[in-house]
Amino acid sequence: MGQNFAIAITGAETELGAAVARHFENLGHEVILGIGSDLPLGYEKADILACCHASQEQLDWLECTPQEWQAMRQNNFDSMFACVQSYANARVAVQAQGVALLVTHDDSNSGASPDVLWSITSWGVRGIVRNTAAAYARKGVRVNGVCTGAADIDNSDVVTLMAFLAQNAHITGQTIPVARGYALL
Repeated sequence: MGQNFAIAITGAETELGAAVARHFENLGHEVILGIGSDLPLGYEKADILACCHASQEQLDWLECTPQEWQAMRQNNFDSMFACVQSYANARVAVQAQGVALLVTHDDSNSGASPDVLWSITSWGVRGIVRNTAAAYARKGVRVNGVCTGAADIDNSDVVTLMAFLAQNAHITGQTIPVARGYALL
């Protein structure tokens, strides 16, 4: 990837999405913003896709309705799949390399998640990362995940990891936590 590149961001209205946008804009890169889980117009031209739109709404496992579960799954899992598949296929179609970075939550690592539903969709996103990376690696598209952890995580730590993964051509199929050891508790 060259010195200047374009990055498409879903969830640009979220605190993390806005932090990602500011970071890459400050470095002089073109930023293409998308709201919610919708891919922004022009995403297919981006060298990097950052999916920052996962919901952080916590739902009680025992009281969750099927409609609430479906909405959680749609926003945190189905839309991640749709975004990364559309992006990867677009990059392959124009024979261009690409990087997709999917942000999920790390509560699922500890087994102590206060939100089982969020944990389930987070594990699903990890599966998307590994399987999409395997499917597209030889076609020049890398896919990695970034797991946020405890509520006190500074977005700058997450953005730093995302920037590293965007530039490192030797890492694909990995989901890396930024959790200050939270998963070890």
